[in-house]
Amino acid sequence: MYPVASPQQFGEILRAERLRRQLDQRDVAVAAGVSVQAVRRLERGEGSSLATAWAVGAAMGVEFCVAGVASPGVSAPPRQRVSSPLRQRESDVSRSRALSRELHRAVARKLRDAPERVRSRALQNIATMRPTTRSAMAQQWLDEWERMLAAPTGELIEFMLATGERADDLRQMTPFAGVLSEDERREIVRRAAAA
Repeated sequence: MYPVASPQQFGEILRAERLRRQLDQRDVAVAAGVSVQAVRRLERGEGSSLATAWAVGAAMGVEFCVAGVASPGVSAPPRQRVSSPLRQRESDVSRSRALSRELHRAVARKLRDAPERVRSRALQNIATMRPTTRSAMAQQWLDEWERMLAAPTGELIEFMLATGERADDLRQMTPFAGVLSEDERREIVRRAAAA
């Protein structure tokens, strides 16, 4: 759960989470039932209604709390957790992790074919993510990705496709956004949803 103190901080969190999950703003808008412009405004820290913020957060599985604000229809003390009624279940988490592994398998194939291009893109993404990543743990994950991007290709691929909770966590902070084309990413998502 993310404590949120300002629209700018909420925007930074949403953008970082969206990039980490390799989603585009349109995907998030459709899932949340809001306009793409609303997602853009939130990510820029321009604010929006709490209903829109809750919808976008819920669509991305991001839980947040705002000082003095409770979810609609609930009387609660300050800093109550605001969570989605669509909160992810264990099976959803398992599917999300499986999808993340599939996306990284596709990135691994690209890495074998064009290692310098993929590494360059990942390093650019890390540079973009660092200023908006406030969590010390997330910064450590970015450090670890950066170290692995300097490793031989085989080691990097093994690292990317490792199993276990730590590997799942690291994949959630992936630096490989933009390596796959939108069509490639959508096809992987489609196949995973059909499975």
